[in-house]
Amino acid sequence: MTPNSKELGNRGVGMNLSVFLPATRFVSAVSYPVPGYYGSTAKTLLQGLADYPAAIFPVELVAAYPEAAIILSYRSEDKWFASMESTLVHLQRTRTPDDPSPMAVLSRKYHRHCWGVDFETTGREFFNQHNQLVRDSARGRKFLEWQPQDGWGPLCAFLGVDAPPEGTPFPRSDDWLEYKKRVEEEKHSLAKQGALIDATP
Repeated sequence: MTPNSKELGNRGVGMNLSVFLPATRFVSAVSYPVPGYYGSTAKTLLQGLADYPAAIFPVELVAAYPEAAIILSYRSEDKWFASMESTLVHLQRTRTPDDPSPMAVLSRKYHRHCWGVDFETTGREFFNQHNQLVRDSARGRKFLEWQPQDGWGPLCAFLGVDAPPEGTPFPRSDDWLEYKKRVEEEKHSLAKQGALIDATP
């Protein structure tokens, strides 16, 4: 349960777990309803949920799955903030305000719910409050707080399985890679334009 951790985060955890639990389906919850909010589809189809919008509802998910083990996958506040700025937040800023697509409607709702459409001011507070909420909700449950740099050991011990051979890399996946490249190109272009304007006599 994490408010966004691409690369070696949400999806990475799911891929890692699938190495040991091939029958387990860890996918982004964007395509699957969250129990109590969008129906019961997720509860019947999946054994794991990751990413938005599922990460917005840690208390409800913990209650919906009383026997589930809980993994809080997280990274540093600064890395999370930078990643959000170049992915979900940037995408929301550049969308047409009245975009009627289901994903756009969902995005507008969780941006308002999580940081009041002011990510720069309240995003970091949301990040820390979310992680603490997961910790508080997980009291009395099988719980692991894990970062990618912790390696296979804690994750495998938590799952009760043997760790893979030493040197086995983590599966990596970043659905936003190409988008991030475009954002960086856009930043460089704007910076260059600014430099040209400043240099104009």
